[in-house]
Parts: sequence; structure tokens; C-alpha cells
Amino acid sequence: MTVDDIVKVTQYLKSAADIADYAKMRYKFLGDARPVFLLLVVPQLVWLEILVEVETIAAKAVVTA
Repeated sequence: MTVDDIVKVTQYLKSAADIADYAKMRYKFLGDARPVFLLLVVPQLVWLEILVEVETIAAKAVVTA
């Protein structure tokens, strides 16, 4: 699978101030791929030291002859 198979990305950030930096990293890894995405700013993640959590869903079509 490649980034072209990614169909949805959900991102959780602890600080809205990190959105611009996160967007740069997202582009670094996804390039021009534009899956459906949701970005949420939340007060806390599971561990206090975590700043971002990313959930990615990919799907690959099965080709049958």
C-alpha cells in the first residue's frame, strides 16, 4: 500500500498553535494525496507528553478477473 491508498486521516492536536507545523509534516508524508481528514484540537491525549495522535485508514481495491 502507498499514501494513495489512504482514504481517511483523523488528527488530534493538543494545541492550536501547532497546526501550521503539523500541516508541514502532514505534507512531508502525504505529499499531494488528499484523503478525507478531520483535525481536532483536544485538551489532553492519553499520556501528558503526547502532542499529536494520528489515525490513518487505508483501503486497497481487490481486482478480480
